[in-house]
Amino acid sequence: WLLVPDMVWEAESEDFVYCLALSPNLKFLVHAGTAYSVTVLDGKNGRMIHKIPCNGTVWGIAMLRDASHIVYGGETSSLSVFSLKSRAEVMQLPVKEIVYSVYFSDASLCYANGQDASMLGQGGCQFSWQDQPSFELLAGLLQASSASEEKSIHAVSLLMERHPALINTRDSYSGMT
Repeated sequence: WLLVPDMVWEAESEDFVYCLALSPNLKFLVHAGTAYSVTVLDGKNGRMIHKIPCNGTVWGIAMLRDASHIVYGGETSSLSVFSLKSRAEVMQLPVKEIVYSVYFSDASLCYANGQDASMLGQGGCQFSWQDQPSFELLAGLLQASSASEEKSIHAVSLLMERHPALINTRDSYSGMT
């Protein structure tokens, strides 16, 4: 005989759901897909807590083990980190292609797009994605503004909010600000 588990809860979405993440303590379940949003549900009863608007289909989502932050990406032309506690976007990184999958830990932020897999934060070996970014990363975001000035400015402003000392950052080789 086949043991079938009881349904705890079921939540219907506005459109197709492509990805989801559940916190180990069942505090949150987040899901996303073609509805141009990320939905945050109570993991114990399925009730909606919050909806995060997106500017495209979301293909990948992940949650930190402590359920404090999520990362998501897809056809949004960016990788976004969102604080579930403050209900605010805390980081956004422009990406060139569609993001199909994401992974997230305290030290690393990884994503796959097309034939590439990329990791930010060096796996905790030298620094984490939460640390103040280098001058090179900041300069790269500003130079990327030719493709999407609004997205690059938004990404830099989120970094400046988290790390106000960036205003004084210098290139370690040339001393340029």
